[in-house]
Amino acid sequence: MDLVSAEPTIEVRFARDCNGEAFTMSGWGEPEAAWTWALGGESRLRLPGTTTGAAWRCTIQLMPFTHPPYLLDQRLILSVGGTEVFSARIAEATVIDFDIAAGLTAGAEPVELLIQCPDCIPPVELRAGLDPRFLGFALISLSLAPRTAAPDVPQGAPRPVEEPRLGGFAELSYTDSVDISAFGRAEGHERMRLFA
Repeated sequence: MDLVSAEPTIEVRFARDCNGEAFTMSGWGEPEAAWTWALGGESRLRLPGTTTGAAWRCTIQLMPFTHPPYLLDQRLILSVGGTEVFSARIAEATVIDFDIAAGLTAGAEPVELLIQCPDCIPPVELRAGLDPRFLGFALISLSLAPRTAAPDVPQGAPRPVEEPRLGGFAELSYTDSVDISAFGRAEGHERMRLFA
């Protein structure tokens, strides 16, 4: 049975001068040119509830802080209302999709998405730059759409970005010359080019 909803699709961008700060709660760095880092072991996002009681389909573009061979990936655990909705080990820039059940979103009150990064570490401890912050994942974008019975993308394993491998981010010098216009659906994957 399809869930019919009048809820609008919500698009969030976590780059500087975008709308991400309206959704971040605790555990976040300052927005940067193309993303915002989740800092420490736990970060929280405020998501809208649904007045119709519909479930949400959530898609997040993110990338872990990695520094091979010492830190090959990061664990990511996402929970809503104490219910785990996604978990995986992620080694590269990735798009993840998951559902937030109707019972967790019903009501006009905002919903809290808890992001846990148990492997976060300061780059300085890995000799991967001078950044002393505990870095887990950088969020690039998030979209919420009313859930239908037949999702376009199956829930499950993360879908990596085709190229390039984005590891050891703290070593790079970020400027406003980051090109994120390359993000777009192409054979089910996301693409991104960085210019340091």
